[in-house]
Amino acid sequence: MRRREYYLRLLVLLIFVVAIAAARFFGLYEYMSFEKLSAYGTYLTSYVQQHYVRAVGMYVFAFTASMLLLLPVAIVLCVLGGFLFGVLAGTLYATISATIGSIIFFLAARYLFARIIHRAYAKQYEAFDREFEKNGARYIIMMHLLPATPVVLMAFCAGISELPLLTFSWATCVGLLPGTCAYVLVGSHVQSIGLHADMTSALVLVARLAAALMLAAFLLWMRRNR
Repeated sequence: MRRREYYLRLLVLLIFVVAIAAARFFGLYEYMSFEKLSAYGTYLTSYVQQHYVRAVGMYVFAFTASMLLLLPVAIVLCVLGGFLFGVLAGTLYATISATIGSIIFFLAARYLFARIIHRAYAKQYEAFDREFEKNGARYIIMMHLLPATPVVLMAFCAGISELPLLTFSWATCVGLLPGTCAYVLVGSHVQSIGLHADMTSALVLVARLAAALMLAAFLLWMRRNR
């Protein structure tokens, strides 16, 4: 039974690595750049108007798949969500997509790797799990408010702990919401999805400043509620 579980974990990991390598090799992230999407801005807008539900499903699927394949296109897709769906709907769809991707990584870490890590690092894990179980939601929200925190790494750390899935889900959603809204807000005010490099840099700077302010406010709230 243990051997079967070992081979299953190995197979899943192999498929995951091959999928990521294939996505990088074929340059899938290049098809989700501002430059590429600018050529289809009118078509995408028209498609959303004619097939709204289908467009939402395709957007959520593409966003979630890009996370699972570790494609660096989250900012582009958030801006695209604002451009196509507006601030409220775009923020909702982008946040849901990112949360779903995080939950998948969380479950993969818990059911494929948690037991192995527990056995290998039993003493270190005990202290880590105790702290994470007590303040896990706060850590998740705080780390997601930091601009440079990898969403995958956060989900993996939570997955190998004993943090409940429900707690991880709502904390991830809350943590992702402010930064996502900042990018979507920009997308809702552009006339074309094609942004120049200097505009992209400014967009990233504004979003990071907003996230930093949100992080400071959250830390202040956390300090007062200890």
